Formats: sequence, C-alpha cells, structure tokens
Amino acid sequence: MNSLQMIYLISVLLLLVTCYRYGRKNQSVLRMSIVLFISFQLIYLFWRTFYTLPTVSLMSLIAGGMLLFTEWMGYFQSVITSILFWKKNKRKKMFLSSFETLPTVDILIATYNEPVDLLKRTIVAAQLIDYPDNLYELLVCDDGRREDVRLLCE
Repeated sequence: MNSLQMIYLISVLLLLVTCYRYGRKNQSVLRMSIVLFISFQLIYLFWRTFYTLPTVSLMSLIAGGMLLFTEWMGYFQSVITSILFWKKNKRKKMFLSSFETLPTVDILIATYNEPVDLLKRTIVAAQLIDYPDNLYELLVCDDGRREDVRLLCE
C-alpha cells in the first residue's frame, strides 16, 4: 500500500468517525455521513471491479467474480439500509391512560442453564409488575428442559 492510499484510508476513516459522532445529534450530519459512506463504498467497488479481478486462471476468475458479486450485493443492501435511516423515526408516545381498555401483555422469560435461584428472583420480579393480574401472562421458556425449573413454574 503506497502512501497516497494510506492517506486516503486514514482521511476517510476520520471523516466517517466524525460524522458518526455528530450525526447522532444532528440529522443533516447523519445524512451527510450516509452520502459519504455510500460514495466511498461505490468508489471502492469500482476499484475492485476494474483493477483487482484475478485473471491467473478460470477458477480464480470465477471465485473473484463471485466475491465481487457478493460485495455488490452488500453495497445494494447498504443503500437500502441507508434509505431506511434517512428519515428519523419519531414515534408518538402512548401512555396507558390513553387506552380505553388496557391491552393484554405476555411476559416471556427465556432461560437456558441459568441458576434456579436467579430464575426464581426473575419470576418474582415479573410477578410484582404493576399491571392487572388478569391482563398479563407470565411464560418461562426453558430450552434446557430442566425438571427443577418445571417444578418451580408449577
């Protein structure tokens, strides 16, 4: 890698890290970082496409072409993800007092080889939830199929 490539790499990384840090607070900086990211990625892919495909043998050309195809698909996936993050999603806050009737809630506790005393404390904490008893159901999902967990749940 020559010095010009190293300078380019370091400047791109610094620019993207700076945009990421300030983009969390400012939507226009976030959008600029998305555009820069997509642009730098496109420059890389053009370089990969036109300058780095192996031509030693047919097998190396096929393997290099498959890898290049995978990189282009990753690029298109990045473009789609960038489109999704372009506009900040601001959900409207909903308070329980705004509901005419409270919704039912299922509480799932997934466990696999955790100590039973820790699971017992988790179950007790879930049972102490401030919600009407007839509107929530507590489910313990034990992937280990342990007998002591089954007895605890009963």
